[in-house]
Amino acid sequence: MSIISEEDIQEIVETVWMTVLDLPIQVSRDYDLSTDNCLGAEIKISGAWNGVVAVRASRVFLVYAASLMFSCAQSDVNDSDCADTLTELTNMLGGTVKCLLPEICDLSLPTIGIDTLNTNDASWVGFDCADSLVAVCVSVMSDDHEIAA
Repeated sequence: MSIISEEDIQEIVETVWMTVLDLPIQVSRDYDLSTDNCLGAEIKISGAWNGVVAVRASRVFLVYAASLMFSCAQSDVNDSDCADTLTELTNMLGGTVKCLLPEICDLSLPTIGIDTLNTNDASWVGFDCADSLVAVCVSVMSDDHEIAA
């Protein structure tokens, strides 16, 4: 359970996507990001509220988004560019969530890999952007949760 509602997540994602990528994004109830063609990242929030903001995106989306962020051709985008794009989006989402929290909290650095989070969990909100899949989860962090490397 999270103190950030699904509607809040939708609004945060839409704002970040328009600000960073100038791309519209809409909720999609039909998504599956459990394939090998996806990359995930997460950022931990700790303090008065302990939670995690996780993002999972298809490689197709990350290549497209990286080409926009770095003003280059999609054919020039490499794995490092995709990882940088994903961690930057995760960082911006985490920072925005942190601003909505009622008490002072700290934000970790984003890390690639979210193996410790269940991608089939109902707390994930799926999105469609540029005909590609993205999912975002904001949830309370369990005591045994560790940021995946």
